[in-house]
Amino acid sequence: MNNLSLLQYTPSEDPLFVCLFMVCMILFVPLLFFCRKRSLPWYLPLSLFGGLTLRYLLNDPSLLYISWLTVLSYYLYRAIMGRFINWVFFTHEKILQWEPTYNISLRIDYILFGLFLSWHLFYAKPDMWSPSVLLYGLILCRIWLYFKTYPIFFSKISSCLHFFVYLCTLEVTPMLIISTLFSITE
Repeated sequence: MNNLSLLQYTPSEDPLFVCLFMVCMILFVPLLFFCRKRSLPWYLPLSLFGGLTLRYLLNDPSLLYISWLTVLSYYLYRAIMGRFINWVFFTHEKILQWEPTYNISLRIDYILFGLFLSWHLFYAKPDMWSPSVLLYGLILCRIWLYFKTYPIFFSKISSCLHFFVYLCTLEVTPMLIISTLFSITE
């Protein structure tokens, strides 16, 4: 039996993982203060942070690129479909009201991924409660986004159909695609 297979992989001892984590942390500061519009510079480090988090949760060092591409495709799909849905259903003024709220939710995602990874890389041993805390934080961020979005876009009763289409297109469909991709790869 090979002794190397008995060693458990720890991301804090992986130089590539720690280097990518530090790059994400360094990129966050200029994005936080200088990049006000959502664009590709937002999605690359955010998806890299999310990919690092997903790879850490899966505990497999070979899945770094797959997890990064999965999270990148999730955020790009949400961006493209969000712009399309906004273009179809809403006026330009309402979209301009919504942009700062959505940018704040992306910043919260970035902060949650960063806190989760920094906690596990530098302070604590892995435990069972922290992935659920990350998941609850992301869910609370989405609920906050819906509460902020609803008065902007859906002030009339007749717009409940729009909200349903919006919710399915931007939240349910990406999760179904990602779960299907992971079930195929297993």
